[in-house]
Amino acid sequence: MPPKPCDSNAQKWTAPWMSKKTPKRPKLFEDELKTLARMRETCLRAANAK
Repeated sequence: MPPKPCDSNAQKWTAPWMSKKTPKRPKLFEDELKTLARMRETCLRAANAK
């Protein structure tokens, strides 16, 4: 059974404050955005490498 692609789980670990249901969501700091982007990039790169 092949491992599931990483991005299929992306919505599961999305931070709660990024949910559309939350009316007042704090703005993410730049370093947080960069960290999320790096995680997503690493995830996609790993998925593409297989």
